[in-house]
Formats: sequence, C-alpha cells, structure tokens
Amino acid sequence: MRSKPTTQRGLRAISSSASRAATALDCSLGIGQNKLQAKLATGFGKPAGIFRLTHESWFALLGEQPTDVLWGIGAKTAKRLGGMGISTVLELSRADSLALAAALGPTTGPWLVQLAQSRDSSPVVGTPYMARSHSRETTFQEDLEDWTAYATKSPSSPGELLMMSPIGKVGPSASL
Repeated sequence: MRSKPTTQRGLRAISSSASRAATALDCSLGIGQNKLQAKLATGFGKPAGIFRLTHESWFALLGEQPTDVLWGIGAKTAKRLGGMGISTVLELSRADSLALAAALGPTTGPWLVQLAQSRDSSPVVGTPYMARSHSRETTFQEDLEDWTAYATKSPSSPGELLMMSPIGKVGPSASL
C-alpha cells in the first residue's frame, strides 16, 4: 500500500504521475483554506506545478492585483467597480458593503467584498460536474429579415430539435 504524501513535492509527484498516466496531460494543483483560494492557487501553479494560497498570503499576493483576478468578477463588473474608484483586490476588500449593495444589488455587492476578503463558504465536492442542460446554436448564412423566413429554416417540432442533438445527449425535455 502506498503511503499518503506529506509534502507539496510528494503530492505533486503522485498526482502528476497519475494524471499523466490516465490522460497523457500534466496537471497543476492549487491548495487553499477554501475553494476560492484553491481555484486561484491552481492558476499560480501552472504549468504542471503546485501552489498554496492561504488567508495569510492572500493580500501579499493579490492585494494590488486588479479586481477581475478574482473568480466571479468579469470585465463588466471590474469596469463598474473601477467607476466607483475600486480597482484592486485590497480596495474592494475595504469597500463599504452597503454602498456596493446599493450600486450592484443587495446580494452581489456584499458578496464581492467577501470575495476580495478571501471569504468563501462554497463546499468542495468530490463528485464530477454534471451538466444540467445541453444547447445547440445555428448561425444562418444570411441575415433573416422576418420571422417567416426563420420559421422555414428552424426546427418545426421538439422531435426535429431532438434529432439535431448529438447522439447520447438527448435530455428529458426540449423547448423552442
């Protein structure tokens, strides 16, 4: 029986060799005190490395980074925050939750402050992600001027729509 690794180097050696054997791909590992830290640490571990991010190292590493370095903050939100004078993770962590709630919504505003403070209560689960739905998109080769043209080029029934679905990916329902 193989013993459990006790060091980052041992963990990297075991996980890298297992990943490479199973997929022929390298992997990076992120270690954190919560899911947010682990996800961000993975990026710092690339390529094929391991990185640990903790509450103690959070601001030293991320404090002066732009807000969109955080998972969940995209370009639009970063731009809105910038318009409010908040451009770094440290500034966001010190922002007034009530002011952000008024500007960005009662849930989103305070959540962004918690995110910047490295507070995340998302559970880490060991089950693989299962897609809740599958979609298919069709781009027409020419602009359609009216809905009647669309009707002649789109699936006419849910059954026809399901026929367009990749084999093995048909779900329990379909809607147009």
